[in-house]
Amino acid sequence: DLFQGGKLLQKIQDDCQIWQMKYASTLKLISPRDCCYVKVSKTLEDGGFLLSYRSVDFDVPIEKGYERILFLGSHRVIPCEGGCLYISVQYADPRGWVPKSWTNKPQLDILLKEIEGVRRAVR
Repeated sequence: DLFQGGKLLQKIQDDCQIWQMKYASTLKLISPRDCCYVKVSKTLEDGGFLLSYRSVDFDVPIEKGYERILFLGSHRVIPCEGGCLYISVQYADPRGWVPKSWTNKPQLDILLKEIEGVRRAVR
């Protein structure tokens, strides 16, 4: 599993927090990554859900051996008859030395795990 853990750094409001997350490397030659980001979540009038996040500079030192990634994205859940429409847009810059093919390989697994996390959040 790539996700190694995370912690809440600051709660700005109930729907807006700053988090630090840590991720393992998929290969021994690549260092693990961490990310500090602001996360905003809203339940919308149509019964849908919006989750948006982006990297921020925050006074948290980078642990030795880690590389800090740049990360931003948004998830939108729109209720529909018989289910929902799920839209996800993401961008990640792993920074440091990572060949493109090695960066893209784990993306499907990461996306599927994020979808499952969003499913749990909206239940």
